[in-house]
Amino acid sequence: MAEQTGTLKVGNKAPDFKLKGTGNTEFKLSDQRGRNVVLNFFPAAFSPVCSSQLTSIEAEKSKFGDDTILVGMSVDGAWALEAFKKQMGIDFPLLSDFYPHGEVAQKYELLYPNGATHRAVIGIGKARLGVGTALVGSGENVAARLREYVDEGIDTFILSGYPHLEEAQRFGKHVMPQFATQRIEAGRPAA
Repeated sequence: MAEQTGTLKVGNKAPDFKLKGTGNTEFKLSDQRGRNVVLNFFPAAFSPVCSSQLTSIEAEKSKFGDDTILVGMSVDGAWALEAFKKQMGIDFPLLSDFYPHGEVAQKYELLYPNGATHRAVIGIGKARLGVGTALVGSGENVAARLREYVDEGIDTFILSGYPHLEEAQRFGKHVMPQFATQRIEAGRPAA
């Protein structure tokens, strides 16, 4: 898991943008102040991995809470995203970064040279409108950062890494034991 993109680090202000979305809507990031925002960048509508990614997010979206706006974003055109949303049964908005091609992905430095977006999840907190989703470091450091989120009242995490299986195994081997140790040291029962 990366802690930053090429232009953003945890705590930086997220670049504002305005894009057309599914349902003939328009989404402007700065209009979402006071709410948590989760931007799910994905490379291509209808691709197998993106289809799985977005239907998994749809299945878990209730865990984000009512104060969170969840959106998907790709360089696909609005009509393609509308068809993709309908076929996949996705209920959250999908935003088209089609024209100018990849302009928002470029602001976040998430555009591949071939014109597709990187697969990335950017969380923007209502308290400090900054990027706050990616953690990187030793198992001990990542567990310590997770502890800070838990101490602030966050009790649900959606974790992602690539390659998926290897990152999940690494997380289980290096982070979870540290996190359990920290719970015991803090006088809490191990999960």
